[in-house]
Amino acid sequence: MGINNLTVGGWIVVILYFVTAISCLRAAFRNRSTNERWTWTVLAFLLLSLAIERLVDFESVLVQVVRIRALQERWYAQRELVQVDFIIFITIVCFGAVGTLLIWTRRAPTSVRVALSATALLCAFVLIRAASLHYIDHIPFKGILEIAGNVTVLLASQNRSVS
Repeated sequence: MGINNLTVGGWIVVILYFVTAISCLRAAFRNRSTNERWTWTVLAFLLLSLAIERLVDFESVLVQVVRIRALQERWYAQRELVQVDFIIFITIVCFGAVGTLLIWTRRAPTSVRVALSATALLCAFVLIRAASLHYIDHIPFKGILEIAGNVTVLLASQNRSVS
């Protein structure tokens, strides 16, 4: 757990989160619309939070706390059922959130809508990764999902910074 355990790929993801957060802040400062400035600022804060989470590996601490709690409350043997239920719940909430965001922002520029959707999916991925413990480790190239989400938000914020 901690900074020393990051792989080269992990460092790339952390740096990409920071770069994307900065790009979102640039988009916020260059925008005249108060709503859009607020949106880009919130996205920057979320991405910065994900970078810090990945850097300090808060996810492992949370998993360990839940594991201890499961053992104390004697439901550790049924943890897979809890994990599956949680993953299904997060998936439903994520798709609902993306749908709601797209409806709320139907008049917003496409880059804002894409960035919001990609960030929601990134957050869902991080939550699912935490809930599934080591099962997601078997997914090949799982870091690509985080990189793709970051690059999508980065490109959308760059597009908005230029517009």
